[in-house]
Amino acid sequence: MFEKLEEKLSQLKNSIKSSTTNFTENINLNSKIDDAKKEIAGCYGDIGEKFYSENKDAVPEGYEEYFTKIGAAFARIDESAALLKKNAGIRECPNCGADVGKGYRFCIHCGTKMPEEEVPVSDKVICEKCGVEAEEGAAFCINCGAKLPQIKEKKPEPHCERCGAKLEEGALFCTTCGLKVEIPEVPEEAVPDEAEAAAETVEETAEAVEEIAEEAAEEVQEAAEEVKEAIE
Repeated sequence: MFEKLEEKLSQLKNSIKSSTTNFTENINLNSKIDDAKKEIAGCYGDIGEKFYSENKDAVPEGYEEYFTKIGAAFARIDESAALLKKNAGIRECPNCGADVGKGYRFCIHCGTKMPEEEVPVSDKVICEKCGVEAEEGAAFCINCGAKLPQIKEKKPEPHCERCGAKLEEGALFCTTCGLKVEIPEVPEEAVPDEAEAAAETVEETAEAVEEIAEEAAEEVQEAAEEVKEAIE
């Protein structure tokens, strides 16, 4: 009885071992098939890319639709890539065509000076409360009645006369090329006016202080007399 049971267990063990071997072998075979399919797909892709690049200027008959779709896809890629660069502030060097990062004054590849970035300035007043465009010269919004911000005349930014680089406020030399900055002379007529205005302000302040001091002295004297009378 035990001999038959031992024989059955041995058969079951061999069967499980055989099944496991077959299962592992099947996995390996399927993996080889998948790898072969991927290799074929890669070759198909390489053949298609080569076929397209060699025939895009003279499309073979029967392939017009495919070539048109590929060309449109490339155009979308170029457009999206250009927008990504614009959003990142990347510009193209006018000399070598390389990408130059935002804030760089010179191309890091060829050293060419980059053109100054133009900042669009709007001359229209927009209501901050309702967003409606205001009429020229209006002080209040015609839609909601809110007070409108007034556009101040933008002061021109100083630039170097030699290289055109932007100059920092109060700079004595250009930080790009080293040219000495010529400081514009102040008109003689403006100086007396400013000095006279300052002198008038000082005089008015002194008079006001003197009046306050006199009033304070009178109040102190009156209080002292009241205290004296109360004591008597």
